[in-house]
Amino acid sequence: MEQRQATILVSLSGLDETIMQPLHARQVYAAQDLRWNHRFVDMIYNTAGGDRYLDYRYFNAVEPVPHSGRTESL
Repeated sequence: MEQRQATILVSLSGLDETIMQPLHARQVYAAQDLRWNHRFVDMIYNTAGGDRYLDYRYFNAVEPVPHSGRTESL
């Protein structure tokens, strides 16, 4: 990807149900921005009372994907 200067374009649309307004986000990622074998940290949590909340401290956080010990060949 780096040799070809490839990029990935992500476009998201949604609805803010609090104010009933559409939301749009767009981000372009270059090859050097990608983190292989990583995933986004879960930022949705449940309270003891059953409510859900978002912890925005983890909005851009990633963590390594646990190794399964399995090897696959293409």
